[in-house]
Amino acid sequence: MGFSPCGFESRARHHVVPLILQCFLSLTEEEKVFIIPMNLLLDKGWVKGLIRWFRSLRNYFIESWGELRKVTWPSRKELWNSTITVLVVIILMGIFLGIVDLVLTFVMGLSMR
Repeated sequence: MGFSPCGFESRARHHVVPLILQCFLSLTEEEKVFIIPMNLLLDKGWVKGLIRWFRSLRNYFIESWGELRKVTWPSRKELWNSTITVLVVIILMGIFLGIVDLVLTFVMGLSMR
């Protein structure tokens, strides 16, 4: 068992795998998309690993763009109506909570006397 600069011990055609590599190998393909391939760290086939990583990154952006094209965006009028509705609900809830706070403060003030 010789010293290896990347932390592996050589054993007749296979390596003792460190814990971080075991965690990487247990990830799904979707989780590996944005992680630099371990081939870069192992110094084997790093060009192929890098090409595969960029292809998966490119595929991710292509698929994301395709999904964004499927989205039904609201019209300007629908957006304005939704914004007004949200603002009115926020104002009404603020008034309601303010009144509840005043009532509870008054009741607590009476009970403290």
